[in-house]
Amino acid sequence: MKEVTKLMIKEFQLNKLGFDFMGYLQSKKDIYTFHHIKAKRDGGLLTRDNGAILFTTPHEYLHKIELYENALYIYISQELKEMNKKGYLDIYNLKRIQDTLRYFEDRHKDDTTRKGKILIKDTYYHRKKF
Repeated sequence: MKEVTKLMIKEFQLNKLGFDFMGYLQSKKDIYTFHHIKAKRDGGLLTRDNGAILFTTPHEYLHKIELYENALYIYISQELKEMNKKGYLDIYNLKRIQDTLRYFEDRHKDDTTRKGKILIKDTYYHRKKF
């Protein structure tokens, strides 16, 4: 695990809270990951100010949202960035993220990938209720 990830886990007290920056609870195979708020491909650095800590499952889901509804991805990223600046996970930001996820889920609940797999996996719903 990268040092910045460890630092942010400690700073934001994620182990104590029991959920990540998107309000997700840890699933069986999840580990903490560093999500670049400004993407690496766009010059985003691996720094505390450019990150959000996500479990692997919601991190995967967020990038799926990016492919299907980029505007929603940008909105969620702004909420992550705002909490990063605040220095704590704010319930109001978390509620807005959840509302956005529910909106995406309502729009795409029956969608499948090009390979015919369900787009929104059951594990994507495993998050804390705010």
